[in-house]
Amino acid sequence: MAIFIGIIIGAILGLTGSGGSLFAVPLLMLFLGLPLADATGVALGAVAVTAAFGVIQRDKSEIVWLPALFILVFGVLFAPVGRWLTLFIDETVILSTFSVLVLWVAYKMWSQAKQEPNVAQAIRAELKHELETFDAGAPERRSYRSYVTASLAGVLVGVTSGVLGVGGGFIIVPMLSLVAGIPMRRAVASSLLVISMVSASGFASYFYFNGAVDNVLLGYVSIGGVVGMLIGSRMVNLIDPIRLQQVFAVLLLLVVARLWF
Repeated sequence: MAIFIGIIIGAILGLTGSGGSLFAVPLLMLFLGLPLADATGVALGAVAVTAAFGVIQRDKSEIVWLPALFILVFGVLFAPVGRWLTLFIDETVILSTFSVLVLWVAYKMWSQAKQEPNVAQAIRAELKHELETFDAGAPERRSYRSYVTASLAGVLVGVTSGVLGVGGGFIIVPMLSLVAGIPMRRAVASSLLVISMVSASGFASYFYFNGAVDNVLLGYVSIGGVVGMLIGSRMVNLIDPIRLQQVFAVLLLLVVARLWF
């Protein structure tokens, strides 16, 4: 079951560039009976390994390094802060916040697929063309304001990752696209780099504060994640991205519903 959960995480990351840990935490709790704290720790470790493998797979020229590094550095620095905050927050509050976050992501994905299908078609790992709303030949915006915004996004990604055990791709991809003016294909590639490092920081913080981790379980989930990444990367051109996004949104709703009822 751990390998199967890992495959789901990797396939989602391979198909969309984000969202793997949104499934990982509830699936680890539901099917393996892990408490929330342990589920977030294992999810962060597995997502870090899977996203790093995704970066290795991709053409490094697709990564936009400077804006991504602003998010990465602040994300890595603030992930331990988020993990530390969990020591003072009731588990029910964390679970409720995670559920609200998942519901929001599901709503945004469904509404985007219905109202902005051109954007939905771009949210996948191996995009073959740029969005019409972006000029592929234009240089990325490198204003002081964009870097400040990217840094603040990094803080948000880091704290969210530490508290909720998510990689933050659903924040990183639109932030790189809308703030820095980066085409979606390159934003997804850059997102995987940031996810891998921020998740690794969150996992290290989990290990520091909790003092133990089930290495065997983490290994199985990570192996499944790598397999899933390979599957997702190869399936991306065979699946209608709009339908994929709608299915993804419905599955998120079902997982959250099962978590509470």
